[in-house]
Amino acid sequence: NVPVVCYPGGNLVAGFRWEDRTGPKEERPNLAELPWQVIETNAFGRNDFDSWAKKAETNVRMAVN
Repeated sequence: NVPVVCYPGGNLVAGFRWEDRTGPKEERPNLAELPWQVIETNAFGRNDFDSWAKKAETNVRMAVN
């Protein structure tokens, strides 16, 4: 019964580019996620989040920088 979920969340918003998270997974860029000192593979992208939200029966609120 969560009415809205935010995408992306946390520190990810600072460097978020929705364009990097669309299209075929193998074509999405790997990017340095500096606050966490890891590589963001973008394996779980915008479309994947939308599909999850639909299954969870919730709405998506997009965060923008």
